[in-house]
Amino acid sequence: MVAVDALPRDAQAFGDLLADLGCAAILDGAVLALRGDGWFDGMADDDPRRAALVETLDALPGPVALLVEGRPAWLQRRLRGLLALSFLAPDADRALACWRDALDDTPEGEHIAHEMIARFRALPGAIYGAVDAARRRAALDDGGALTAADVALAMEGQVEQALSGVADRVEGSLGWQDVVLPDEVREALFDLRAQARHRAQVFEAWGFRRKLDYGRGLGCLFSGPPGTGKTMMAGILARDLGLPLYRVDLSRVVSKWVGETEKNLARVFSEAERAQVILLFDEA
Repeated sequence: MVAVDALPRDAQAFGDLLADLGCAAILDGAVLALRGDGWFDGMADDDPRRAALVETLDALPGPVALLVEGRPAWLQRRLRGLLALSFLAPDADRALACWRDALDDTPEGEHIAHEMIARFRALPGAIYGAVDAARRRAALDDGGALTAADVALAMEGQVEQALSGVADRVEGSLGWQDVVLPDEVREALFDLRAQARHRAQVFEAWGFRRKLDYGRGLGCLFSGPPGTGKTMMAGILARDLGLPLYRVDLSRVVSKWVGETEKNLARVFSEAERAQVILLFDEA
């Protein structure tokens, strides 16, 4: 398996290395898998690597697997013999089954599974990877039984790794008692907190996720002069909800290449949705 974004940016070197990898896979009796995540969707229309990719893959006699998040239209138009297979993210029931299977031999497995399903929207690979990492950590610490805290820590580690380079976790210790707010602002923030806290009940238990194709996110705009507590309030909300807060560094997200910017933003929002974290876009 090869991460496509690790290949050279130069089109000629990109195509040459891709051809070498394809030949090596054939000689080993293996299948070359190219993991793109948002890379294929984020490529600019005039990126010369598009032509290099299509030309190289068309010339390879063996099968090649392209692992993508979306379904890039240009790939389907230009690659001959492309067979597109869709793997949907698991719903709550399937995700719970994955957690139960991964935690099958854990004494508190059922309790941990329900706690994790309420906190994270993880894909199967992330679920099994987190449980495996949590087992190793628990064995190194004291050899005791696996706990929900161990698994949650492993899941959060996956998020930090996925968002590294574009966002940093913000830790806070303040609470509602540390701020003085006008009544109307405090009530609006409490309404926001209630909506965030009961999203799972509304979308999953009541089935509204199936009825809404878009608009399921929750965003809010804090405006005001510097020093009025916008960032502090985001931290208080996150701490009250028990959700991690990540500050997105826009200077590391926005690129002179439009496709690169789209890829970075897609990565940020995708990971935030899976891990149920709060994103803070701070213009400062």
